[in-house]
Amino acid sequence: MGHFFSVEGPLMACLIKIRDWILLSVLWLVCSVPVITFGASTAALYYCTLKMAKKEEISIFKSFFKSFKENFKQGVALTLIVLVVGAILVLDCLYFSRVAGAKGAILTGVFCAVSIGFLTIVLYAFPFMAQFSNTVSGILKSAVVLAVRNLRNTAVVLVFHAIPVVLRFVAYEVYMAMFPIWLFLAPGAIAYLCSMCHVKSFEPLIQAIQNKQAKESAETEENTPELSN
Repeated sequence: MGHFFSVEGPLMACLIKIRDWILLSVLWLVCSVPVITFGASTAALYYCTLKMAKKEEISIFKSFFKSFKENFKQGVALTLIVLVVGAILVLDCLYFSRVAGAKGAILTGVFCAVSIGFLTIVLYAFPFMAQFSNTVSGILKSAVVLAVRNLRNTAVVLVFHAIPVVLRFVAYEVYMAMFPIWLFLAPGAIAYLCSMCHVKSFEPLIQAIQNKQAKESAETEENTPELSN
């Protein structure tokens, strides 16, 4: 029992993790305020939570702003794509939901399904950006492949993000009572929980990259002439 409340006990570890989630949530919110920086801020958030999920020691401030700076340009580009495509899909869903009859219902269902698919790609794109170096088009293509290859993890990630939304419509009073939690804790906590899934999804790709680098390094050493005595 004494170990449970000790400095190195599970209670303290849990409190430290919650503290880190709150800090990351605040950083993410502040850095996302200009909207156009949403992508870089989200990549920075996942850069930290992916390291936390892999149990790596990090400095929250240093790691967050390091990733924010490195992914700023691509983050802005990806944010603009998300905003434009997202707006088109939302408007289409709203428009066809007003169309009477079976045609309206079918088209609304189609665009809602497409919207969920696009959201899934987005939920993989920013963590991928945080973990790997690639072009914007490469990030989106890789996000599609990863989402399809890891359907179980994809479903779990969608559920984590859906919890606040579902609660908002199912139990509005409860949602509003917990609003400070959603605002200052949920972004970091949800990103961390999703990162637990993303670490598993990214592992084969990381291993393939490491094997390729090791092979190239070995080939370079073989082709490097040695100095004669």
